[in-house]
Amino acid sequence: MKIWVILSSLLFTFFSFPTLLRSNLVLLQRIWPPGRWLKPVEGWTIERRIPAHSADLKPAKSEEPTEPPSPQGNCDVTAVSAPSFQWGWDQACFLTKGGDEPCQMFRASKMWSNPNKFVQTARRATDANYHPNLAKLKARVVQAVLEGRPLKIVGMGPSTTMGRGCPGQELRWTNALQNLSNFAGSSLRLEVINEARPATPISTQWRAVLEPYKQDPNIDLIVVDYTITATDGGEAKKSAGLIYSFLQSFAHPPAVLYLETFTTLVMNLMEKGASACNLAHDFETSDPFYPVLKTLRLPLLSYPDIACEMPPLNRSTRSLNGVAVVHAYPDQPFNVAAHFGCGVHLILAHMIHLYLNQILQEACDPGAAECGGAVKDVCAKGFAQTLEDVKGQKDEVLALSKEQNCELHIASSLMHTGPVGFAAFVASSNRSRWRLGFDRPGKYGWIANELPAEQVNLDKPQRFWPLLSAYPRYAELQDSEIVFLVRSELGMIFVDYLSSYNNIGSATCQLEDLQQQALGPLVTIDALWSQRMSITSRLTLEVDRAALPRPGKVGPNMAVRCKEQGKKFKIIAISSC
Repeated sequence: MKIWVILSSLLFTFFSFPTLLRSNLVLLQRIWPPGRWLKPVEGWTIERRIPAHSADLKPAKSEEPTEPPSPQGNCDVTAVSAPSFQWGWDQACFLTKGGDEPCQMFRASKMWSNPNKFVQTARRATDANYHPNLAKLKARVVQAVLEGRPLKIVGMGPSTTMGRGCPGQELRWTNALQNLSNFAGSSLRLEVINEARPATPISTQWRAVLEPYKQDPNIDLIVVDYTITATDGGEAKKSAGLIYSFLQSFAHPPAVLYLETFTTLVMNLMEKGASACNLAHDFETSDPFYPVLKTLRLPLLSYPDIACEMPPLNRSTRSLNGVAVVHAYPDQPFNVAAHFGCGVHLILAHMIHLYLNQILQEACDPGAAECGGAVKDVCAKGFAQTLEDVKGQKDEVLALSKEQNCELHIASSLMHTGPVGFAAFVASSNRSRWRLGFDRPGKYGWIANELPAEQVNLDKPQRFWPLLSAYPRYAELQDSEIVFLVRSELGMIFVDYLSSYNNIGSATCQLEDLQQQALGPLVTIDALWSQRMSITSRLTLEVDRAALPRPGKVGPNMAVRCKEQGKKFKIIAISSC
């Protein structure tokens, strides 16, 4: 009997040892994560496993190359980014009951087996209207490599940047990003400084964060991660323009990169049915910074585009906010719906790391024909060309059109996801032809002559909306009319509306002062076109500065009056400067 017991124990130990070893290695990484005292070494990784109970999705098969190919087929000086892409997933993906949902969906996507697709998606490479100027970023990357120092990055944002919602602080995106650059043989080392300010909008914090670095010649890159609290409409846009101008005053101006996620208002829409794809395809209105970044040609990385490429979860989400792609852990003490977990943080870290390595490769490519030797020697010709390209570049704000300048000085921003909502005056609710709601999930707007799929209840008082008692002239509007009160200092107003190829009509719009005197001509908007797609279009209305009503310290000084023409018409947003 004793012999049988001894044999059983030996057999159990023999067959269990690999599992116990793997479990203890995973545990060791959690309590003693790479990057604190130990640095990850190329080739030493924990096997990636997904417990059967934790997911309805399986990792995508590696049908495509796992390393980002060299953009022009030359020497790949960033090959270390491929093995580092395996780091962190075992730590980040299983810190909540049932597993991290964005992790599961990302690992089931084609991006998991093709990091190059991952980066190109984040860069919005297929966006025909977005053409970022990367010269300054390439130059700062090249300078860091040539000087033999880490690329110095300042990450700024609210509590999500601090890592609230992710129980492993070493897995918040700033820490994870630095760990990724520590892999043996890395061509691009990083030093990442976390300047998070909890519960703050960008408009109140950007100067306090950036001012101390004004004289530091080695601050290379500012990463702005303020989307989640950018619910103050025009203030967020204005801050992006001010940051751009402020950075030009630095002794050695750094590059800037915007890390775009979702605002809390957009998360509410997603809980009601709007998808990440809805928002990624309508970035002009869903993302608070995009219009300014597009105008100033500043680089961004988009998590909404990444989330759009991920397959659905195929089961009910456990997230506090009801949105799987921004999984907020319900078992994390004192967590709130806006604080996404470690999976999103790790995706963001890998996204930035691969992107910066791709920028390094693009700076190298014009001269690198074959590998061999130090990166600065292999890429000498390409690096020299990159530094030459950035010389003499001036502040692009000086060459802005009136419309582009207006984007930087938004005074009123009216939309359903804006800080004051989509405030408007219409005829009494029982006879007006206008309804506020969405015709497709998440696509909110004022819709005429069609009942929305979901309608906003305007019988309830709307916070921040102007009171009719303060503007009695608009108490007797016609059934076809809608009026938006705006504040304008430069005399320019944007009307964003839906253009489509069927089931759409026209409307007229006109600017007026608050005494209902016309400030410009009556303009007809025809929303019907031949292109077989439905997207947001923009009408620009302008009033002569001499005729512009003088704005007071606060409040509106003019109005936009629109009138539907009998068919469906949808106004998506009104903004003014």
